[in-house]
Amino acid sequence: MTGCGSSTASAVSELTAESKPATQYTIDANQEVYALLDFEDTAEFENATKGLLASPDTANPSLWRDTQLNHIYGLFEVTDGIYQVRDGNAWAEYIMESLALYGDKADVVFQSHNWPHWGNDTIQEYMTNTAAVYKFINDQTLLYINEGYTETEIANMIQLPEELEKVWYTRQYYGTVSHNSKAVYEKYMGWYDANPVHLAELTPSDYAQKLVEYFGDTDAVLEKAKEDFEKGEYQWVAQITNTLVFADPENMDARYLCADADVTWTTKRAGLLSIVQKNAENVAALIEQEGDETCLTRLMDAVTVTSEYKYFNIIEP
Repeated sequence: MTGCGSSTASAVSELTAESKPATQYTIDANQEVYALLDFEDTAEFENATKGLLASPDTANPSLWRDTQLNHIYGLFEVTDGIYQVRDGNAWAEYIMESLALYGDKADVVFQSHNWPHWGNDTIQEYMTNTAAVYKFINDQTLLYINEGYTETEIANMIQLPEELEKVWYTRQYYGTVSHNSKAVYEKYMGWYDANPVHLAELTPSDYAQKLVEYFGDTDAVLEKAKEDFEKGEYQWVAQITNTLVFADPENMDARYLCADADVTWTTKRAGLLSIVQKNAENVAALIEQEGDETCLTRLMDAVTVTSEYKYFNIIEP
């Protein structure tokens, strides 16, 4: 068996696509397994097949049925054309079907993740644009899949057309194009990206610790991350400092910089509590918004608080 790594200098110098003999490390490791286990012992084969019924005739019908039910697994169709995995194409079709059936009769449309839209002309435009977003994400993801791109590559490539990107209700606040393209990818391809390195990856902690060993001077890495942060390379800084944190959870500088750089993180619990309490001073201190501050003020104005809660659950963002 050959792999990406090698323990011998000669093998390392021969970086080719050709098959290579096992390294001495692999040979020694295999010999340890042979020495450890008795491959002449067939008892476990007998255990595995003991009591195996070739026919259900001798089994209790209820137990046999229960066994069959417990071994049903895979992808389930929830209802006709609707599956467990998000189907952007089907979603778009159902929106347009609803529009065709009720669009000329509807006075208002509302849903769980957006505000109501009133008036027939507005409803027509709203549902058409919403369907267009799902259809676009689905089709673009499939296009890039057929061109050989991976899930992460596709998620970073797809961008909505300007006509959809500039519409308020298709802005990427609740979920993103990136997130949804990954759902489309996994519907058709599953989680495996055809890179065998990803079949049995190290845990984040183990990976981070080895990577830090290669870095050598983590302080220098952190200083470089600070420079990149100043350049606005937030995603990269978040990823590299996240690695430092997994390697050393007590590295507070890395934790702080990671939190600063993580553009998906908007506020701590204290910030959410301040919104509910309509504490504008705390909100200003705890939350940085790149958008219009007026939106945040309107959010606080719209919140209704029936009692003073010290802690609360967030059901939807």
